[in-house]
Amino acid sequence: MAIIICDLDSTLWGFLGIHWGVYEEGCKHLGGTELKVDSFVPTTTRGYLWCSVKDKMSEEEFNSKIEDAEKVMATLYKERIGEFLVHNTGECNADDHDFYAEPLKDVGLFNGAEEFLKSAKEAGHTLVVGTGNSRITGEALLEVMGLRDYFDDFAYGDEGGNRKGVMALALERGRNISPDGVAFVLDDATDAVSAGNELGVKVISMLSSEHGKKVDKEKAFASFSSISHYKAILELISDK
Repeated sequence: MAIIICDLDSTLWGFLGIHWGVYEEGCKHLGGTELKVDSFVPTTTRGYLWCSVKDKMSEEEFNSKIEDAEKVMATLYKERIGEFLVHNTGECNADDHDFYAEPLKDVGLFNGAEEFLKSAKEAGHTLVVGTGNSRITGEALLEVMGLRDYFDDFAYGDEGGNRKGVMALALERGRNISPDGVAFVLDDATDAVSAGNELGVKVISMLSSEHGKKVDKEKAFASFSSISHYKAILELISDK
């Protein structure tokens, strides 16, 4: 059976408006005035926030305050996504939405996401979260989306530090459960391809985001427009 490492944001769901609104509140809690992202920052919760406040505090001060900021963010995720789900109970077909266009859109769980996780578990595959979210915010997202119990283990951005570090940690934890499993990762990030290739993980790129549209598809093991093609993705995984 395979080890399947799953990214969360823009792979299983799309909450761009809520996502950046919550990050802005986390930034404010740390004393920042606006969320800043540059091309060199690690794509993790703490990477984004540190980039936004590093001119206002030392790294030591940041490290002493970040968990409180993440707890604020976790509460906001639960409140805002919970409210969204009250009024938007259906799934979204990511193929039908350009949710990265202005204004920032929230579209919810992607069509096929829960079916993918359920079918993968029934097939006996090991599922591991590999996300840039911190443990505190990642657990809140999984809880409010009702998907936590599908996963066998978790690797978060505050543990791995960057995309490759998170993927390596997720792979290690997956190997602890399935030592001989072929490892795959589902991710929309452009740097996931190089990280996976370096670690010997087969990268299935999700093209359902602004990042995904920039992926070098020739270097990925496979690519799909979104998780809505979950049956084909699982067939590909099972064939290996």
